Amino acid sequence: MVRGWIFALMGWLFLSSAFGENAKIDPRLDALTNVIQKALITESKVYLYSIKPHALGPAQTNNANNTFCDNKVLGMAEIKPLLEKTNLLTSLANGIVNAPHFAMLCFNPRHGVRIVNGTATNDFLICFECAKGYWCGSNSMEFHISGGPEPVFDQFLKEYKLQKAK
Repeated sequence: MVRGWIFALMGWLFLSSAFGENAKIDPRLDALTNVIQKALITESKVYLYSIKPHALGPAQTNNANNTFCDNKVLGMAEIKPLLEKTNLLTSLANGIVNAPHFAMLCFNPRHGVRIVNGTATNDFLICFECAKGYWCGSNSMEFHISGGPEPVFDQFLKEYKLQKAK
């Protein structure tokens, strides 16, 4: 338990220093930073989604129970162990910090992350193919992300027996 908190604290310290520089480029990243940092130091729930690329149309979305940011969900798992949660969120943060300053235009997201802290829910839809992510909901914004977190995300998909879209 103590070891898990040490990893969480190390992740939070890393994010504090790393995001500070990136926030100068886009101040909206401060809000994104705060969500991830808060998830590392609180009892937030963290979910990993396997997503089928290509957004559903409005009629499909309204009738679909199994969607995430208007995309079909192939599978979902709650990441409960503190060490795993820290690993997933730190890799997400590293991907944002080390993101290229350009992205392709495809946006075929295959991964999603949901962070629930109290009554606040934050959803992140991620396409490693084009190096873009989208923060869904009231705080909606597009962000760039490197491909670095993809192996970590894919390992969790495999570990939790979730199908990855082709």
